[in-house]
Amino acid sequence: MLAFVKKIALFFYALFIVAVLGLLAFFSLGMFIHLSYRTPQELGEEVVATFPSWMPEVIAKNSLRISPAVEGQSVWFENERELHFIPTRGFDPAAAYHATVSIAPPSSPLLAQLTFPTTTLTFQSPFVPTPSKTENFYTPKIEQGKFIDINLEKMRMTLFEDGKAVKSYPLAAKGNPKVAPTREGVFTVLSKEPRHFALREHLWMPWSMQFSGDYFIHGWPYWPDGVPLKSTYSAGCVRLQTPDAREVFNWADKGTAVAVHSTPAYLLFPEASVQDGDLVREIGDYRVYVVKKAGAKRFKRHVTTEQFSEWYPQLAPFTRRLNVLEPGALSSYTLSRWIRLEGDAHVYEVDDTNKKHELECASSSGCLAEWTKTGWDMDEVYVVSKKEFNFYKNGKGKELKPLRT
Repeated sequence: MLAFVKKIALFFYALFIVAVLGLLAFFSLGMFIHLSYRTPQELGEEVVATFPSWMPEVIAKNSLRISPAVEGQSVWFENERELHFIPTRGFDPAAAYHATVSIAPPSSPLLAQLTFPTTTLTFQSPFVPTPSKTENFYTPKIEQGKFIDINLEKMRMTLFEDGKAVKSYPLAAKGNPKVAPTREGVFTVLSKEPRHFALREHLWMPWSMQFSGDYFIHGWPYWPDGVPLKSTYSAGCVRLQTPDAREVFNWADKGTAVAVHSTPAYLLFPEASVQDGDLVREIGDYRVYVVKKAGAKRFKRHVTTEQFSEWYPQLAPFTRRLNVLEPGALSSYTLSRWIRLEGDAHVYEVDDTNKKHELECASSSGCLAEWTKTGWDMDEVYVVSKKEFNFYKNGKGKELKPLRT
C-alpha cells in the first residue's frame, strides 16, 4: 500500500514539475520571440516574428497584431519558425506602427487569470522622396538591335527592335516610390532564369531576368506552396503578369539593353506595330478602338466601356493596355459596327447607345451567308464573347442593305 502511495505521489510530483516548466516557458516567452521590420528586395516591406522550435504554428499565426491595422498577407515558414506579414500596399511612411506578439494562455481555470508577457516592436517606414520631374527628360534611343523600354510613370514596358516598337505590356508592379523606388537608368540583361528563387524572401520569381544588382524583371511572384504574393509593390523589381513575362523572357537575349525611366508622356506606338486584337487610340482623341487585322485589311471597332477588360481578360488592366498612336494613324482603318457570336450566323449592328440590332434578311438562319452577296466584307464582322453580347440591349431589327457606294 505504501509503495502505491509513493507511486501516486511521484506521478503528481512529475506532473507538477511539467506544469511549472510549462509556466516558466510561457512566462519567459518574450526572451525567445524576436520581432523585426525588414525591406527585402522583392517584398518591399515586411514584419517578421521568429518563434522557438516548440511553438505550435496555429498559436504563432494568431499571435501577431499590428496597429494601426493594415491590409496584408501572413505567411508561415516552418523550417525557420518565422511568421512573415507583408502589407498589400506597403506601410504608410507618415504613420508609426506597433507590432505585438501576444500568446494566449492555455485554456485552464487555474491559468485563466494569468497575463503572459508580450513582445513588441515600434517601427516606421522610411521615406524616400520622389525626384521632381521636369519637362526636360532623357529617353534613350537605341536604333540597332533589341532594347526594353520601361516607363515607370505610365506603367508600360515596350519592346524595340532596330528602333521600332514591336510589342507593349502593362507593368504589374514596381518599387514602392516612397520606400524603395525602382532604379532608373540604362542597363542590360545580365542573366535569365525560367524560375529564380529569392532566398531572403523565400519566393519564386517566374521568367526572371536580372538587369542590375538585385533588380529583376519577372512574372508574378509566388510562395513555395504556390500561393501568389499579394503585395502591390516590390522593393525595386519590375513585375509583369506571368504570361507577359514569359513572352518578354523568350524575346530578350542576355545583353539586351534595358532603359528604365519616369517620363510623364506616353510613348507613341507606331501603327505598323499594332497587332490584331490590340486596344488603340490616337493622341488627342480619347475614343478607344479594338483593332482587327485580316491580311492587308484593317478594321477598328469603337469600345464604349472599360468593362471590355472584364469580357476579355487579356486586355486587362484596360487603361494600361492602350497603345497610343500618332494623329491620323487610324485613318486607313474601316470603322466596323458589326458583331456576332462564335458559331452563330446571326449578325447584329451595335449603335452608339449600346443597343444591338439584328440584321433581317431572306435567310431564316441568319444574314452571314448573304453578307458577301450584298457587297459587305465578311471580315468586317467581329466575333464577340457572350458577356459582351449580353451587355448590349436589344434594339429594333434592321434590314441588310447593299453596301454603301
